[in-house]
Amino acid sequence: MNIEARLEQAQEIYQLQQARGLYDGNHSVEHYLMKIIGSLAEADKAYEQGKDVNKIPIGSEYKNEQFTRKECYLNYSKATKEFPSFRAGLFELYILGTQQDKLADVYIGLMFLIEGLQIQGKFCIECDKKEYEDENRIPYSGYLSWGYDDFSFTEKAYAISDLIHSIRNLYSEGTNADNILAYELYSKAIQLGDLFAFDLDWHVAEKMKYLQAVKS
Repeated sequence: MNIEARLEQAQEIYQLQQARGLYDGNHSVEHYLMKIIGSLAEADKAYEQGKDVNKIPIGSEYKNEQFTRKECYLNYSKATKEFPSFRAGLFELYILGTQQDKLADVYIGLMFLIEGLQIQGKFCIECDKKEYEDENRIPYSGYLSWGYDDFSFTEKAYAISDLIHSIRNLYSEGTNADNILAYELYSKAIQLGDLFAFDLDWHVAEKMKYLQAVKS
C-alpha cells in the first residue's frame, strides 16, 4: 500500500473511531499511546491463549472445525457479502480477539493518532511525502527487522511498546518534535506485518469493515 492509500486510510480510521465515540481526539498524545500499548498487551494475551487465525479453532462453539480460523471465515463469508451483520457475526466468531486482530488494533490506533496530529496542524505527511516514501531513509529508532528475528511474540510486543515510550520521550519538545514523532509512529505501524509475520493490510481492512457494520 502506497503513502496516498495509507493517508486515505488514516482519514477513514479517524472518522470511524470518532463516529464510534471511542476516540474523540481531545486527549493527549500520551493518552492514545497508552491505548496502543494496551492493544499490544491484548495481542500478547491472545498469543498466549492460542488465538491465532492460522490455527484450527477449539471449543464447543466451533463444532469440530477442520479448517483454520481464517479459512473458516473466508469460506463462510463467500455467501454473506450482502449481509454485513451476518458477516460481522462470522468475524466475531473466527477473527475478533485473535493476536492478528489485536495487532490490527495497534495499527489502527497508530494511524488514528497520526491523522489526529495532522488535523491539529502539528505536522503534515503530505508536505514530507517524499521522505515517507524514501525506502532508504532509516527511522531514527531503526527498522524493526533489525535484531528482532529471534525474538518471541511477547518480546516483540515489548519491543514495540518500549520503542513507543522511548520515541515519545526523545521527541516531546522542539520545533520539529511532532513531525519526527509522527514519522517514527508511521514507520512502526507499517512494519507490524513484517515483524509479526502476518497480513497486516488484510486484517486492518476486515476490522474496518467489521467496525463499520457494528458502529450503529
